[in-house]
Amino acid sequence: MKKHCVLLHQRGPLVELVHQDRLFACSLSSNEIGLRFYETHGIIFGKLDKALSRFEEGKAWVESMGYPTTIREQGGLGVIVDEGVINVSLILPTSLKPYSGLYEAYDTLVMLLQDGLKHLNKKIYFYEIENSYCPGKYDGVIDQKKFCGIAQKRMKDKVIVSATILVNQDQQHRGMLMKQFYEIANPNNDLKYPSINPQSMATLSDVVGEFISTQDIQKALFASTKKWVESL
Repeated sequence: MKKHCVLLHQRGPLVELVHQDRLFACSLSSNEIGLRFYETHGIIFGKLDKALSRFEEGKAWVESMGYPTTIREQGGLGVIVDEGVINVSLILPTSLKPYSGLYEAYDTLVMLLQDGLKHLNKKIYFYEIENSYCPGKYDGVIDQKKFCGIAQKRMKDKVIVSATILVNQDQQHRGMLMKQFYEIANPNNDLKYPSINPQSMATLSDVVGEFISTQDIQKALFASTKKWVESL
């Protein structure tokens, strides 16, 4: 059966958007592959963050700085999703072998990111940047700077692989905000949580040396995904 790519783009309040991947996934038929983008403002904490000894104090502090918060299903630690950050979720049917396997699903989104961003003329690698916020082995890296992170959640008949991509605006501010959050919420320096160096991360605009918009990235990733889906 021929596959089709279904695009969804949303903007709005944090709590109304973060948890809608499953709703979108449930709306897709078995021959549809979903690509969902959303843009919002706030901080998405991971489930591991809730175990911090002073999580509520840290959460209250970032909210006092003007950042609404929520807790996501997938991924262990927090990320900032303010202006200049775009979130993308690739939704695959579990029947789409081998692309829907545990590691293969990650690799599929990696492939689409590398293809969609090749016009930037920068080598893109994927490995963990330990002193970033929300570090993981599928961190997207250019010039040794993390520009995105990838997480995954699985349903009975769908796989959702999501990336938070830093496109523009002040990444040093984001890094300092998360560093201060963990200093408040993790006073005992539990090693399960990152010791953040804001210099370890950069936006795509930073590493390329010219302004890139979130719309530019959405168009590029939709084109690479559509091309791949049509080849299946």
